[in-house]
Amino acid sequence: MGCDFVDKDCNQWQDAYGNILPGFCNAPSQSVGCNYDRRGYGYCNIISNYKNIPAYYQHWGSPSIGGQSVLADYCGYVGQEGLTTWCNIGATSVQQVSDYTNILGSADYGEVFSRTSRCYTTTLARINTPIELESFTSVIPPGIQSSRCYNTTCAGPQDLRIQVDEVWYQCSDQTINVIGYGGSLTCPPALQICVGAAVDNTWPTLTSIFPTSGNPSTRITITGTNFNTALYNYTVIMEVECTDVQVIDNQTIAATIPGGDHFVSVADLAIFKTKKHIVVRDSRGYTAHMFNAFEIHVEFDAEYLRNLFNWMSANPLWALLIWTIILLPFFCACCIIYKCCCKKIKKPKRSAHHEYAKERDYYDDDYEVDDYYDVDPNVKGHRQGPSIAGGHGQVAGGKGGHHQPSIVHPAHQDNHQQPSIVHPSHQDNPQHPPSIVHSLHQDSNGPSIIQSLTDSGPSTAPQPQNPTGKKHSDPDTAIYFDDPYEKWT
Repeated sequence: MGCDFVDKDCNQWQDAYGNILPGFCNAPSQSVGCNYDRRGYGYCNIISNYKNIPAYYQHWGSPSIGGQSVLADYCGYVGQEGLTTWCNIGATSVQQVSDYTNILGSADYGEVFSRTSRCYTTTLARINTPIELESFTSVIPPGIQSSRCYNTTCAGPQDLRIQVDEVWYQCSDQTINVIGYGGSLTCPPALQICVGAAVDNTWPTLTSIFPTSGNPSTRITITGTNFNTALYNYTVIMEVECTDVQVIDNQTIAATIPGGDHFVSVADLAIFKTKKHIVVRDSRGYTAHMFNAFEIHVEFDAEYLRNLFNWMSANPLWALLIWTIILLPFFCACCIIYKCCCKKIKKPKRSAHHEYAKERDYYDDDYEVDDYYDVDPNVKGHRQGPSIAGGHGQVAGGKGGHHQPSIVHPAHQDNHQQPSIVHPSHQDNPQHPPSIVHSLHQDSNGPSIIQSLTDSGPSTAPQPQNPTGKKHSDPDTAIYFDDPYEKWT
C-alpha cells in the first residue's frame, strides 16, 4: 500500500484501495461489508453525532462526522462497535437485507461459522425443501447480495479454496457457482488470504466419467488423480451417496448411481434430459467435483408412478404444494375460457316502481331494455318483449304489434283522444276483441282512470301508478309507471 496509506488523508482509502482490499468506507452506510482481514462483517463505523472533532481529524469536512475510534484518528472502516459479526463466533446483531426476506428460515445461504471461516460477498441462496435441487441450479433465483462467512483453506499461495455444503471449490479472483444453490460467490485474489501458505498436492481431481448418460442404478467409471487407496476411503455422490464404490487404482473409481426411488422429480424424466453433478470425497473431507457430468434417463412407467406415490406419501404437505403450483395455471386457463366463451349474457333489468320526473325519461330509459327483446315475431316460438313508443313517433321493436303491449305517447294521438294502454292479447286481433281500455284523463283535480268493460271479463292490463299521491295538471310531468316487464313477462 506504500507511504500514501500513512501520509494521505484516510478519506481517500476507499478510492485508493477499495478495489484491492475490503474494509474501507468513507460515509455512513446501512449496507454490510467484510472487514479488512475478512474475519467478520458489519457496518461502516462512521457516525454523525460527534459534537466537535478537532479540525485535523475532520476528514469529511464536518466537526460531527467521523469514525468511532479515536485511536484510528476518526478514520472510517467496516466494523462498527456492537454491530459486527465475527466468522469464528457467529453471534451477531447485524441484520442484512437478505435476513429480512428470509421468511421462517426457509432460505439457506450455506454460511458456516468456524475458526477457519472468512467473509465473502455472495448472492448464494436456496430454499430448504425435501427435494434435491442440485440439478436445478440454473433456475434457482439468486439471493440478495450480502456478506457471509464460509470455511476457507489454502492448497498453495495461489490456490484459495472455499467450502459450501461440504463441497470445496477452487476460488481465486473470479465468480463461482455452487452445486444446489442459485446465485454466485465472488472470490478475492488468493494472495489476500493465502500469502505464504504451503502447497498441498494431495487434493483429488476429476477428469472424466463414463458413461455420460443412463438410467437409475447405472454403473459408472470415474477417472482422475490422487485417489490414494492406502490412506483414505472414498465416497461418490450424485445428489445422494452412490453404492458399491470401488477404488480400482490411483486414477479410477467405479460406483453405482442411485436407483429410481430417488429420482421422482418430473424434471428427472428422460424427455427433459436433466444432468446431474458428481462429487468425490475422501475420508479427510477433501472433495473434487464435476458439474453436469451425467444425464439421467427416467422412464414414465409404473415403477416411476409407484416411486412418486411413495414419495408423496412420505411428504404430503410438499406434495400438495407442488401439485397446487403445477395445476394452478390450468385452473386459471379454464376460468378464462369459461368467462370468454361459455358465460351467458345477463338479462338487463330495471328496478320496479322507479320514479321518473317526466314520461319522456321513462321511454328513453327503456330503449336499451327493448333492444334485448327484439326478436323476429314471424318465427314460431319466438316471443317479442314489450316495446314503448318514443318521442319521435316510432315504436321500439316495431314489428309484431299483435303480440306486444304498446304505450302510445300523447303527442302522437289526435287532439280528441287521450293516451291509452291496451292489453297485448286484445290488440288488433279479431279472435280476441279488446276486453279493457284504460284512458288517462287530465282534469283540474289530477289524473283519473275510466274503465270500459266488455263481455270478455276482467282485464290484467297494467295501470299507471302515482305512489306519491300528488296531483298534477301537466300530462307530461310526474307520471309514475310500474315496470312493464314485471307484469307482462
